[in-house]
Amino acid sequence: MKQDSVFASGEGDQWFQRNQTALRRPDAVQTDPVVRVIQMANLQPRRAIEVGASNGFRLHHLQQLFSCEVTAVDPSSEAIAQGRAEYPGVEFIQGVASQVPIAQDGGFDLVIVNAVLHWIDRSTLMRSCAELDRLLSPQGFLVIGDFHPASPERVNYHHRPEGEIYTYKQDYTRIFLATQLYTQCTSVVFDHANWTCHPDVASRDRYQIAVLKKTGEEAYVARAFHPHQP
Repeated sequence: MKQDSVFASGEGDQWFQRNQTALRRPDAVQTDPVVRVIQMANLQPRRAIEVGASNGFRLHHLQQLFSCEVTAVDPSSEAIAQGRAEYPGVEFIQGVASQVPIAQDGGFDLVIVNAVLHWIDRSTLMRSCAELDRLLSPQGFLVIGDFHPASPERVNYHHRPEGEIYTYKQDYTRIFLATQLYTQCTSVVFDHANWTCHPDVASRDRYQIAVLKKTGEEAYVARAFHPHQP
């Protein structure tokens, strides 16, 4: 069973059950590094979507800050139920990153994927990245938050020791930057243990929040074609 299916079939609900108290803390937004980086980058979204949004607490706050339309995608029916009850201004859709159930391409000028990509099965990683790109409009911004070790790591998922389930920690911005269709606007590395910045963060605790801009073909230098004349 792929990890996408594991989370869609119940592990997403169990993750939410373990973390819902922390998500509902009054200071959850004030200490949230994603919101801090979005504000630091001076983004002004009009339509935002978060893939792996849980109960939508972050999107609710962004809606209050920017008066933007917000859409939350998450595999957990329990997270969605709580979010709909507490944040009626957030649109909720149940789904996973590799198959986001939204037909429209490029409908959002801000796409957030935080602490999600390291959970995704490697067989659907590129499809998930393509979905994120599909949702983002030209000149829009992609915010990626994930672990940022010195080198890629595969770690056993301790909540499901009975199966071959892993987390995959690496710099996911490289996938998008390698296409030359994105440029990096800013990047901040935090200590995942306490969400502070300091120069001696252990590799296993390094967590990066990066803002990428979808520039499209603007990154290419245009040159006229001059055929060889014999």
